[in-house]
Amino acid sequence: MHDTPNTTKNQGEGNREADAQYREGVRQYVDSGRVEQDAQRAKAAYDAPEGDALRAAEASAKTGPTGDTAIDRLLAKVTQMRDETRVHLNLAQKDARDAWEKLELKWGDVQTRLDLLGHASAKTANDAKESVRELLSHLDDGYRRVKNQMR
Repeated sequence: MHDTPNTTKNQGEGNREADAQYREGVRQYVDSGRVEQDAQRAKAAYDAPEGDALRAAEASAKTGPTGDTAIDRLLAKVTQMRDETRVHLNLAQKDARDAWEKLELKWGDVQTRLDLLGHASAKTANDAKESVRELLSHLDDGYRRVKNQMR
């Protein structure tokens, strides 16, 4: 029996079917002759009033949500630890659940502070980054402790 793409199991990273579909889509797009026209439309948008927003989005994509590589790496690390811990939380004891709830309140604070970073002046942004850095370090330790309690 031959599986169709809709009934095959998830192949995870290195999914050959998805890769083949993507490559075929790119080939069709290139063959359509629309590349130059779409490039000109993109350039026009970049040079138009919405260009500032496009450049800001481009810069954010290149540098991460805060624009500070060290904070972005720590944010990714803490986010991964948080996600892994959440998966195991249903097995946790009550004290681990209580610790988790306290950490989640602080996680909300991190999200709020990250939102504020986008609207802060340079000096205020540096102060906010330091505050976020300290809070992320605290959360990293806290999530690690909760995860270890569940072992």
